[in-house]
Amino acid sequence: VITLNDGTYRMYYTGDGGGKRRILSAVSSDGITWTKESGIRVDVGPNGALDDVEAASPTIFKHSNGTYTMFYSGYDGGTHRILSAWSLDGLHWVKLGKVLDVGGSQENRHVMFPRVIQLPDNRLRMYYSGYDNSHWRIFSAVSSDEGKTWTKEGKRLDLGPSGSGDDYHVDCPEIVSISEGSYKYRMYYGAYDKTSWRIMNARSVDG
Repeated sequence: VITLNDGTYRMYYTGDGGGKRRILSAVSSDGITWTKESGIRVDVGPNGALDDVEAASPTIFKHSNGTYTMFYSGYDGGTHRILSAWSLDGLHWVKLGKVLDVGGSQENRHVMFPRVIQLPDNRLRMYYSGYDNSHWRIFSAVSSDEGKTWTKEGKRLDLGPSGSGDDYHVDCPEIVSISEGSYKYRMYYGAYDKTSWRIMNARSVDG
């Protein structure tokens, strides 16, 4: 969800139809009642594209000049990667291509579910989920050019100890700023222990 210039809200979400996942949008004046907007914000790509099966899980960054970059999960039927698109108005999007690929021993199968925040030094940090064919974990990457290129930073959140609610998967991070003593960030994330999914949280001094 982003706040528009007139104080209303736009929600970007994943719609599933016909065996494909696409990114759609809805608007609201109060954040409670939503009206779907016509059309598709980001559609699947042509056959052979990195997002020819799925364009999903969007996160939006608004630049200081008023334009937008969307980071989203692209799926080609074999691997999830993180792609991007650019928009002047938040409605019409031009795809820019891949920004983060699989790689590394614990994120060598899929990378997806991006969430982007701006750091105090104006760099961007992306939190995302990485999968190694067994477990999901949460990683991060940073960008110094407003999201055009990214450098991976490594694992941010690992599995919990045996018997905890997150000892099998941690994924789908959402980051908010807080002010709790020395803690500056809270991450909400999906947690799985092979029996139940839960929402858990973690705090950080430095992100």
